[in-house]
Amino acid sequence: MNKARNALRYGLSVGIDFVSGVPSPDALPQTQRSDSLSDANFGSDTAHMMKHNFPSTDHIRSYSSFSSPAGNNRLSQELVQKTFVLSNISPQVGRGFNRGIWNRLEQYVRYRARKSINTWVCTGPLFLPYNESNGKKYDKYEVIGGNDVAVPTHFFKVLLVESAPNVFELECYVIQNKPMDDNIPLHAFQVLLNSIERAAGFLIFEKIPRNEIQKINGLNPYLQKFLSNQPKHAK
Repeated sequence: MNKARNALRYGLSVGIDFVSGVPSPDALPQTQRSDSLSDANFGSDTAHMMKHNFPSTDHIRSYSSFSSPAGNNRLSQELVQKTFVLSNISPQVGRGFNRGIWNRLEQYVRYRARKSINTWVCTGPLFLPYNESNGKKYDKYEVIGGNDVAVPTHFFKVLLVESAPNVFELECYVIQNKPMDDNIPLHAFQVLLNSIERAAGFLIFEKIPRNEIQKINGLNPYLQKFLSNQPKHAK
């Protein structure tokens, strides 16, 4: 990956714990480009856990997602290629999630970053329990490939935005890894930060004093404008 703009923590049992990135306005392309991704190829990340790199065939049953999106790095083909490493992907449902609601969230992150002084993004998988008909909770998830790559039940994305000098805002999202209705507004997936921290097992942006964060979640003007420009999808 582009290590100057991203940080990664990797767990041996379930793969990526999180990827933290900084999509600064001057580093983002001002328009969406579609000609770079087709020229890139997946490969192992030799800088991270060479012994535990799983082959790309382990992800073949799933449309794998970039934790640090390739769309954030389209200023050059070299930057795009740096995101095509196996340490930067997690198995996601394709239609209705990766190519739907999750893609829309990534587009919003880039839109918000272009309008802000600084933006920090922390992204990662979650493995959340669910209730069975017997009233008990279970933590169960699919594994794929010969090396039993874990398929996350949910994914989170946390944005820390410096909207004005020393004025910070926080947006926290969790979306289930399954086909979703594209017409659900993004703010419907907002959750409390501490619920993500409890599920993920680590603190996020903990060095920013909470009293310096002016706004947490909600339908801010940037999100409202972004959603108003999104096309409606047939169900």
